[in-house]
Amino acid sequence: MDVCLIFCDIDLFRNINDQHGYLVGDQVLRVVANTLKDSVKGRDLVARYGGEEFSIVLLNTSLQHAKNLAENIRKEIASKRVQRKDTREALGMITLSFGTARYEKQEGVESFMQRADRALYMSKRKGRNCVSEAPPPII
Repeated sequence: MDVCLIFCDIDLFRNINDQHGYLVGDQVLRVVANTLKDSVKGRDLVARYGGEEFSIVLLNTSLQHAKNLAENIRKEIASKRVQRKDTREALGMITLSFGTARYEKQEGVESFMQRADRALYMSKRKGRNCVSEAPPPII
């Protein structure tokens, strides 16, 4: 059974909190969380991993499908025009960076998660707002 992991991070989230406050930051977190939840099948798991980072565990899913899903979510979030609830002020484009990995036999869970995390940081180094794939582990 293929198991894939996607890590995603709201790009420059600190700027949102700094410019608009934590209540608006929480609103952005809810928009992202709901979009992620609505994008997966019932057997898959979406979780807030910490701060502005989320994880998606996909069961019976190929790495290509995981990358396609991440790309679709990336596009959907970038197309949303998020506004402050109180003033209707536009917050500008919200973007996400993604890292994807497929679990390999004989690989430990920690290695699996580290590979997805490294792929996420590859996306950040590429300029953010993109999807990167983790290379297979060295076993």
